[in-house]
Amino acid sequence: MTLKAGFDVGGTNVRGALWRFDPTSGESVGDEPIVRVAGSNPHDTTELVGLLEAQVHTLARQARESIDSVGVAIAGLVNLDGVLRYSANIAEIVEFDLRSILDDHLDCPVAVHNDANAALWAEYRRGAAQGLDNVISVGLGTGIGSAMVLGGRLQLGANGFAGESGHMVIDASGERHHTGARGPWELYGSGTALGERFSVDRIEGVSSTTPAATDVAARIASADPGALEILDEYADWVGIGIANLIALLDPEAVVILGGVGRLGEPLREAVQSAVSRHVHGVGHRPDVSIMIGKFAELGGAYGAAMLAASPADVPPTSS
Repeated sequence: MTLKAGFDVGGTNVRGALWRFDPTSGESVGDEPIVRVAGSNPHDTTELVGLLEAQVHTLARQARESIDSVGVAIAGLVNLDGVLRYSANIAEIVEFDLRSILDDHLDCPVAVHNDANAALWAEYRRGAAQGLDNVISVGLGTGIGSAMVLGGRLQLGANGFAGESGHMVIDASGERHHTGARGPWELYGSGTALGERFSVDRIEGVSSTTPAATDVAARIASADPGALEILDEYADWVGIGIANLIALLDPEAVVILGGVGRLGEPLREAVQSAVSRHVHGVGHRPDVSIMIGKFAELGGAYGAAMLAASPADVPPTSS
């Protein structure tokens, strides 16, 4: 058996875990990690490398075994060589050869991938999308990221940058995003956008500050009328973007990932309804199932561990 560590570096947090893999099949022995670590993303290259290195050593110490390979999933434009070229939500870290630097700091091979690609790969191999050869993911978190498995192959694009759907413009006269663009999808459909909707004084007991995610989830679960109204408005924006992706890529299913996915069935139902209103050719094409991912916020780390099989970092296939 081999031990693989996976890390998910997002706009806010860094999550890591350790899984045991069968070296013959390349599959993980179980979906639950052996041990986990977590911390805040320092948004500084030196501190980020130091944090990841420390967390690798922490995992190895807790497991009392050496780690065979490390995979890192990070939000942003990650090229095929593992260089983070740009990230809208980690703006301080650009043109950073994270893979090579981690290789120099660690005693095992390192692979670096976009976080959305890693998260979908986990869902495709072991989660909600298992058995589907044409599926896309929509990660609703600090921003929005997507990934695509088409024909059983993870689609990375010419440079590794495929799937940045959160930056599709869906309202050209809309508000300006911090990237400078007007009306990108993530301005309306991200987890950040949902939190901002709940900060408006239209629900009794909600102040002008953005409420905690647990408070949002509790109000939706309790069928608070104001909360459900906000959820429907939010889901409509999510549905518009997903309908665009369906028109372009024709998937069998769409898997919702990221922190917002923890809202579960109320979110899934609202988004499914919104997609049905907006998708092209509704009634003349098979329905596209909207699913909630199985691995929640640990999916990026799990997928990164799966993709850390080889230092060659070849884009994986289902074969």
